[in-house]
Amino acid sequence: MSSDTLHFAIQAQSHPLAYLTGVLTKIVNRHPSRDINQLLPWAYRAQALKAVA
Repeated sequence: MSSDTLHFAIQAQSHPLAYLTGVLTKIVNRHPSRDINQLLPWAYRAQALKAVA
């Protein structure tokens, strides 16, 4: 992961440590590569908001 990815996570109002932990956990658990866009900070934030609602 680059510092740009963390910067986007911060801009998307995600906690960077929570974002990295969640993304790395999904990768370790074999998240499908065809759904890699779900792991981008802005998509990850949208998924988290849906889960809360």
